[in-house]
Amino acid sequence: AHFGEPYGSKHQLTYNHPPPSTVLGTLRVIFGEDINNFVFGYTFKYDAKVKDSITIHKLKFGKKKSIGSDCCRRDYLYNCKLTIYTSIDADIKMNYILTLGKSGNLARLELPIANTYLKE
Repeated sequence: AHFGEPYGSKHQLTYNHPPPSTVLGTLRVIFGEDINNFVFGYTFKYDAKVKDSITIHKLKFGKKKSIGSDCCRRDYLYNCKLTIYTSIDADIKMNYILTLGKSGNLARLELPIANTYLKE
């Protein structure tokens, strides 16, 4: 997984856990975009944080068209497990591909989904 921090382009850092907006997006992928009036919480763990070197190809338009490239490093979280607790009572729709962070980081949905109850 890679949950990109908004600063730094030469070294693309990741948060150590998904932001709540990412988890909300995950729920909308699973249950559909029209879900509302629900609560959720989550836990997240991973086995390691690794750095990968990637080449970014740049295409410049204008009077002079040019193609350049640059190397940068990107952090990834390895062997992640996101557990979501929610009050959503709806069927699974899965209209989109499920990812964890950057769109190239595919996720697997583990079923069955178990009912849990909030206890004070």
